[in-house]
Amino acid sequence: MRKKAIQDLATLALGTGLLLFACEVDHGLGPIRSKIRGRVIFVDKLPPNTDQVQVAVAKTFPPKALLDLGLSGPLPFWQDTVEYEILLPLGHYEAVGVLWKEKGRTWSISSILGLYTRRNSLLPQAIDLTSEHPVKDSVDIYADPALIMRGAFLAGRITYVGQWLPDIQIIVLAAFPVIPEVQVDYLTARGMDLTRPVGVQYDDFLLDVTPDTLKYIAVFSISQVAGELKFRELGVYEDPLHPGEPGKVYVAKGDTARGINIRVDFSKVQP
Repeated sequence: MRKKAIQDLATLALGTGLLLFACEVDHGLGPIRSKIRGRVIFVDKLPPNTDQVQVAVAKTFPPKALLDLGLSGPLPFWQDTVEYEILLPLGHYEAVGVLWKEKGRTWSISSILGLYTRRNSLLPQAIDLTSEHPVKDSVDIYADPALIMRGAFLAGRITYVGQWLPDIQIIVLAAFPVIPEVQVDYLTARGMDLTRPVGVQYDDFLLDVTPDTLKYIAVFSISQVAGELKFRELGVYEDPLHPGEPGKVYVAKGDTARGINIRVDFSKVQP
């Protein structure tokens, strides 16, 4: 039951999250005729503090830097459905998604509205633009404002001890108002970041969350092995006064809860 619930977390994370990755730009003299095009379908109205929404295309996985993204330019986000088109050099692109920017703040790869996914899969749908097929149509993405309506923060450090498991592709940091036991509990996530680095010893984070009492803050990994997805819970924020028990944190709107440190011991993680 718990394994199925963790799988549902990954479905939520990858099915609605945007993974934005490094995209090389062609500086050649010839005009670029290859492109992708599709629609962004907004499932609800965006908040009034919305500054911009753009479709982003990335070439590698996981994310590297915002400055390396291929972008659509600002979209008319007040419409229900928006058509877009992005000119790109021929090549392989691993992720396409929708990025949100708040007024008065810089772009952040954790401000994710939606991801273009492959059918019946949790991973992003890769796109190949070739000389035979230079145009990819129907790259449609559903954008969900619920993913970015936060307003409070958790700050801390993830410490990784031991040898990283070689199949780990994605690290997800998530916070919940309940201790997840069944799959529906994972749908209550008050904050989620799919862009945490892989292969590091330390990771200092600032997680944007919905103001609430958070009873479970955890790190998960997602892998793909022989075509099959694998999900693991790697570590949990523990109560400083009761080690071994999940720590509970209350964070109000505009506040930052600090000292949310999580230890991941790979010797205790099932391969």
